[in-house]
Amino acid sequence: MTNYHNLTLNWLYLDINSYFATVEQHHNPLYRNKPLIVVPLDSDTTCAIAASAEAKKLGVKTGTNVGKAKQMIPDLICVKSNHDKYREYHHRILKEIDRHIYIDDILSIDECAGRLTGKFQLKQNAVELAHKIKKGIINNIGDNIKCSIGIAPNRFLAKVATEIEKLDGLVVLEGNDLPQKLYSLNLRSLTGIGASTYTRLLSHGISSVEGLCSKDASFLKKAFGNIVGEKYYYLLRGCNVPEEKKDTKSIGNSQVLPPEMRNPENAYEVAKRLLHTATSRLREKEFYANGMNLELGLANKSSLKSYQKLHSLCDNFSLGDKMQSMWNSLINNQTNLNIKKISISFVNLTKQKNDQLALFDNNPDCNLKEKNKLEQISKLMDKINKKEGKNIISLGMTRNKNEQADAIAFSSI
Repeated sequence: MTNYHNLTLNWLYLDINSYFATVEQHHNPLYRNKPLIVVPLDSDTTCAIAASAEAKKLGVKTGTNVGKAKQMIPDLICVKSNHDKYREYHHRILKEIDRHIYIDDILSIDECAGRLTGKFQLKQNAVELAHKIKKGIINNIGDNIKCSIGIAPNRFLAKVATEIEKLDGLVVLEGNDLPQKLYSLNLRSLTGIGASTYTRLLSHGISSVEGLCSKDASFLKKAFGNIVGEKYYYLLRGCNVPEEKKDTKSIGNSQVLPPEMRNPENAYEVAKRLLHTATSRLREKEFYANGMNLELGLANKSSLKSYQKLHSLCDNFSLGDKMQSMWNSLINNQTNLNIKKISISFVNLTKQKNDQLALFDNNPDCNLKEKNKLEQISKLMDKINKKEGKNIISLGMTRNKNEQADAIAFSSI
């Protein structure tokens, strides 16, 4: 039997409410207190990638079809996404939070967590700290930017606490609160319980959080179908289970094209910009790519795919040449192509500092001096673009005034 009474408050978890929509409402005061959704492009056939609190109250949420959303809310505001803006506010918000607590984990563009130590493990002090963070964001970032904060014995429960009061909430889960304070939540609101896991749990007679908490570790392991179930048993009881370190397996970019951009010529311009963004991420994370995937999703629901093996590349020039070759091979002898979606990804990643000495072994024809030169030029381009504006300098890339912004990176900043 778990002794909940001896649990210590160890984690503070912060989740910005309706992040993309909140930033848009802050940026344009005319949008405030009105139902709003953020969309990837100006089309009724796409879906909302974020919804404001006002839109959610009226039944429109992330994933809702835009055409359907407009029927549900005739005066709905639709704003085209701007990832540069969201990333800018992300860094500003993190800087403000860092004034109050060390950020141990950045979980996504709108979520982060920090360990509570010393006096802040006491409830009163932890709550005061949370209020200072909220006040700091309002005063120094924007009075429209609200967040939910959860405080609990482990990071998992701290995140769960943010789900209990979603709008500007502050919830503390102490030992005396467990597990009954979790019962009001839906199973799907718990991290790690997606559609397939939810179906498995139902098949094992678990349909509520209360039912989940009532089962022992061995039963949950069987219900989940793996050791994650056993891990859940201990997390729900406030234990600090070591986090598994996840390696970055791929870096990529994708985009659905508006109708006027779906011919091969215009689509290729979009592909070059997507590649430029993806290569910039490669360099930012200090990776080399040893493989590249290019997929063209067609309007008839078929697709064209190509894979190219690489030799530890991260510069714009070499990867641009590789993509052009792959693109030409895909569209060669194809007629009347209607390219609806482009996806580019780099795989078989290796850390640059670990890979440098092995370059000649892996590729005897590699000119290391030329390679370093191209990488340095590419990094200089990154620096200029970051300072002066996105794609202010690029490799022969043009941007149609009607073309939509990049796809939103929810989990990568």
